[in-house]
Formats: sequence, structure tokens, C-alpha cells
Amino acid sequence: MKTESSGHQLKINIELNEQILMAIHQHMAACHPLEGCGILFGEPSAGSVQSWQITEFRPAANRSSQPERAFSLDPAVWVPSSLSPRLLGIVHSHPVSAPVPSQEDLKQLQSFGELIKVYMIVSTEHKNPPNHSLYGVQSGEDAGYILIKLHAN
Repeated sequence: MKTESSGHQLKINIELNEQILMAIHQHMAACHPLEGCGILFGEPSAGSVQSWQITEFRPAANRSSQPERAFSLDPAVWVPSSLSPRLLGIVHSHPVSAPVPSQEDLKQLQSFGELIKVYMIVSTEHKNPPNHSLYGVQSGEDAGYILIKLHAN
């Protein structure tokens, strides 16, 4: 699966193979009705635009005090992962809504947006199969971070 977006300042390709996608969907479905979360690792792919291949998904426990509607990556997994040069992004699920960023998602993004390039949301609302959306992370005009939806090729 390849996705691409072209925006005013963002052009990015993401490659995600079916095996990794299946592992992500299975983890998120297993966490339902709570929000699941995890970390995406990857490496650059050849190409004329910014291109990344997701090569690994690492599940992380959700340490939020309200895991039915929020996520907080387990620090024991997040901290060492955040130091990896292969860190590409994060993924979390929405158990009762579409895979669209919530206001809370955008608020939390400000604390780690500098570290990631990809933000993935999986909706487990209709569990079979879960569906997902991929977003590129971009610096906004107000020095914050925004998400730009990546579209499938």
C-alpha cells in the first residue's frame, strides 16, 4: 500500500506492507473498546519526493487515565523509541469514531510533533476490518504542528 500527499509545503510518500498493516489492525482491534497505540519505524525509500517505508510496528501500552477516549504511549516503550533514528511515527485507535484527528489528538501532537513524520489513526468502531487514515506531520504557520491527510495512490 502506498500513500501520497501534496500540499503547499508537504509532499510525502509512505509505503506500508500488508503484513505490518495487519499487525497494526490486530493490535488495535484487540485493545477495543479502549484506545490502542504504538510506534512506527521506517527508513527512506528511493524516489524523487520524500518517501518512507514503514518497516516495523511496535505496540505500546496505553497509559492514559482515560484509555476509552485518549492515549498516552507507555514511557518504557516511547522514550527509547523516540531516540531511534528509525522513528517514523505513531499510531493510535479511535474505538467509537472515524480515523480523523480529534482536538485532543491535535493538542497532544504539539508535544511530540517534532519527532515524527507520520501520524496514523485506526478506527475500530466497526472492527471488521478496522479502517485507518495516514497523516503527514508538518510545522504550521504559528510554530505548532498540523496534520496533512495522505491519500492512497
